[in-house]
Formats: sequence, C-alpha cells, structure tokens
Amino acid sequence: GLQATVPGAVKSWFEIIKHFGSGKLHMADLFEAAIHYGEKGFPVGKWCTNEWALRQSKLRNMHGGSTFLDRNGLVPVHGAVLRNVPLAGLLRRIAAEGIGAFYEGPVAQGIVNAVTSAGGIMTLVDLQSHMNSAEPEVLPPVSTAYRETTVHTMPLPSQGAILLEALNILEGYDISSFKSKPTEFYHLMIEALRLAFADGLSVVADPEYGSTDIMISKEHARQKRALIDVERAMTSCAPEGLPSLYQTGTVVATAVDTQGNACCLIGSTGFSFGCTVVSEYGFPVHARGTAFNTLPGHPNCVGPRKKPYHTLMPVVITDSSSERLLAIMGSQGGSLTPQALLQVILSMVDHGLDPQEAVSKLRIQVGCIKVTLHPDDPLTAEEGINPILIESLESKGHRFRYDLNGAAGLYMGHVSVIATDECGNGRNNEQKRDRPTSSVLWCGSDPRCDGSAMTY
Repeated sequence: GLQATVPGAVKSWFEIIKHFGSGKLHMADLFEAAIHYGEKGFPVGKWCTNEWALRQSKLRNMHGGSTFLDRNGLVPVHGAVLRNVPLAGLLRRIAAEGIGAFYEGPVAQGIVNAVTSAGGIMTLVDLQSHMNSAEPEVLPPVSTAYRETTVHTMPLPSQGAILLEALNILEGYDISSFKSKPTEFYHLMIEALRLAFADGLSVVADPEYGSTDIMISKEHARQKRALIDVERAMTSCAPEGLPSLYQTGTVVATAVDTQGNACCLIGSTGFSFGCTVVSEYGFPVHARGTAFNTLPGHPNCVGPRKKPYHTLMPVVITDSSSERLLAIMGSQGGSLTPQALLQVILSMVDHGLDPQEAVSKLRIQVGCIKVTLHPDDPLTAEEGINPILIESLESKGHRFRYDLNGAAGLYMGHVSVIATDECGNGRNNEQKRDRPTSSVLWCGSDPRCDGSAMTY
C-alpha cells in the first residue's frame, strides 16, 4: 500500500478531451469499446497469459488479488475469455457522472480502503486534492535536435531526458557508418546510455525538486562524449552513492488520424496488478511510488505531495525544418524504455530501417528489467544476439550477466511506432528530399508482446 501514489489516469483522460478533443466525442463514446469488452469479454493473449502466470502467487496473497483469479485460485489460460463487469460498470459511471465519480464518493472510499488495507496511508482528502489541483494540465515537452529531426518527449518527473542526452552524445559520431559494424555501434550506444542514466538517476524527480536542463544541453553532451573511449568500456560511470531504479512496467497505445493528429497514450500500474486491488470495481491501484528512493537530500527522496521518478515517456519525432510529423512511438519496460526507444530511433534515423524492422531488431540493454537498474550493471542480451558480437563487446570490457530467452525475452521492451514515409524505410536523406510527401503511414508493432498494427 505504501507503494501507491494518488491515481492520476482518470483525471488525465478528462484533460485530454478538454484540451485536445474534437468536441464531437464524449466520454461515453470513448469508453464504449472498453465497456463492451468488459461486459462481453475478450480472449486473453499469449504474453498476457505468461505475465499473469508469473503473478499468480502475488495475486493469491495481495489485498483483493482474487479478483483476477478464477474460483480455483488460478490465472486464465491462453485464449480464455476474460470479463470484468465491475470495471465496465465503473466506466459507465464515470462517463455519466464525470470525474467526481472516481475521486469522490464510494469509488474513492474503495480506493482508500484498498490502499490502507495493504498498509498504505492514502486518504479521501488526497484524492479530492488531486482532482481539484490547479497544476498545469498541459506541459511543454523536452526536446533536442538529432540529425535533421527534432525528438520530443516527456518532461519531469519522466525519465525522457535520458533518451535525449544519449542522442546528444551519439550525435557526435557517424552512427550511419556503423550499420555494418555492430560492435562499434553497440559499444557507443551502451556507453552513451550508461552516462545518461548516471545523470538521470541523480536528478530525475518531481519538477519541484529536480531539473534536467543540464542533461539535455549540447555542451553537457560534448563533455560526456569526451569520457567515452571508443576502444574500451568505462569501468564505472556513476558517482558514489547513486541510487538504483526499481524496475516497473507499462502498456502503450499509439495512434495517428486522417488529419495527421498523433497520440501516444501510456498507462501503468507500476507492476502487474499494482500493489492492491479495489475488488468491488475491478481495478488495481498502481505501485509507481516504488520509484522513489530513501536517500535524504536526493531530489527523488520519498516525501508528501511529491511525484516519483516516472518511466513513462512517449516520443514524437518531427522534421527540424518543416516541423512535420515523422514518427510517434512509445514503449513498455521501465528503465528499458529509453534504451528500447533509442535503439529504434537509431535504426530508423541513422540506419534507414522501416518501423517494423527497427522494432523487431534484437536488443541489448544495460542492466535487466527483472532486477533494479544501475548504470554500472552488467548488460543483458536478447536471445538470438550473435555470440561473436557478445564476445567482441566483452573484449572491450563490457560485462554480460543475463541472456533473456523464451518467455523471459518479453522483458526487452514492447515498442509501438507509427511513422511517415519520410522516416526510415531504407532511403537516405537525399532520396527522401527528392521524393514527394506521401500520406502513407508505416507501423511497427513489437513481436515480443500481444500488440498489433491496424487501421480503422
């Protein structure tokens, strides 16, 4: 229960409609499909089944966890039809009554009861204060120029600046020339990520307490780039006492409409099924508070009315000259999120891969999502990575501890991408400039999960 911070998703849905909606669709329209599947059911996918099975013991022991088990205390099998009638009813209620249906009254009391029963301290006042907060509802992104594009992502308390710093560091190298030199490519990418994580774990926090201005500056990137030896991995890149990040996970959906509006919507319970369950309404309370640390004086030290380090970070890429949309993407994966997105961006922008090729390409990550992350942690290689590449990286001083295979290979990030014809797709910049603008959208759906690309 202490892992829970005030749930903000419902308020954010209303803010999205308020600021970006067409005015033609209301919450009842937007909830219609979710309510249908909650009442009528849908078949459980393979990835979902595997993840659920890993949490069976947790669900048996957590407050309200039996909500997501059958009458025999078991998780659903692949293909089983899952219904959540209480949650469908809650969505109907929110659509009819508005935001107060969640943050006040019996639903709010249910949240408080679930959190306190699990050892937390949330109150009705906490929920009401969040609903009535005068905080800015729309924040400007943090951005950086990379090649002929501009990459935009989430500001604090998100870790988005880690991706931007890594891109700024790598901008000083001819990454396109390393397409056929994987050892050199991965060595530089890994070192850039380690340096960026060392900074991020030092400063990413509630914006009242932290700042990423230095992290995303080009001069800072030049200074960090000077620390990289192209022949040898750094023994350590982290200051003494740097906290580790406890891993979390998410779900992502990306969409572009016929008018060119783009949206990447990411939600998270922190861990699968969060830290407690409001059983009477069929939903878990998230555990994002786990990303706090307990180091006195650190900007991300746990405290009242404070937002924790967040891993959610949708990304929009635009043309630096015309500001046209080139791509929008997001990923599940905790601290793997900036790592997976960086590899996809480099594959598309520097190596010319189309979105599906970029998303499907095997990955290497710093640390392992199954444990905490520290920038000096050993690396994880996805099953199928060439052993010769691993040996070559080890000869440069990189250490590998994990080789994720089988079902565990799911923990290499789940990236969703939609891109225009101008981003990637096997053409160099001159070919793209000579080619008329196309209305074709290219999609990439990660084969590591149950996602898919579709038109409607």
